Amino acid sequence: MGLDIHIVSDVVCPWCYVGKRRLERALQTLDGRYEYRVTWRPFELNPGMPPEGMDRRQYLEGKFGSAPAVRQLEARVAAAGSEEGLDFAFDKIRRTPNTFDAHRLIWLAQREGLQDAVVEGLFRGYFIEGADLSRRETLIEIAGKAGLPARPSRAITPRRGRRGGGAGRRGRGQEGRHQRRPALHH
Repeated sequence: MGLDIHIVSDVVCPWCYVGKRRLERALQTLDGRYEYRVTWRPFELNPGMPPEGMDRRQYLEGKFGSAPAVRQLEARVAAAGSEEGLDFAFDKIRRTPNTFDAHRLIWLAQREGLQDAVVEGLFRGYFIEGADLSRRETLIEIAGKAGLPARPSRAITPRRGRRGGGAGRRGRGQEGRHQRRPALHH
């Protein structure tokens, strides 16, 4: 019998990226004694984020109160990340994205057996390269680098009334539950 690990996470959570590295290190200590499967589940930290996202500094300063408070938080996260081999590049990140489509991509990647590669690509793209995860083109590029076929990854185009504004959608982050399976369309 193997381990079935479910991770409820958002790709804009730097602590989740640190946690991913720590989990990977812990799983290496199993040294093949156990089989395991990791499944990533959606959780939106910012379910009311507009579809196009927003300026990251403005968002963080509004959430944490001031630029010095944000710098202090980023320093703590960067130190923890450094211990795990992550070189956070917070200065490259310009926007806080709406991650609904990123979670749809993660769900699609699970069906193709590429979920971990896509999750890693999303974390790396956002926290190391400063990629705007609100952009469809960015998500398709990350999907392609992870090996996801282009046709299915293009199915993540937004539907009218389905992104941003959180109202009327069940299972969103602010309600303390993870989101139900994202809908894809062709």
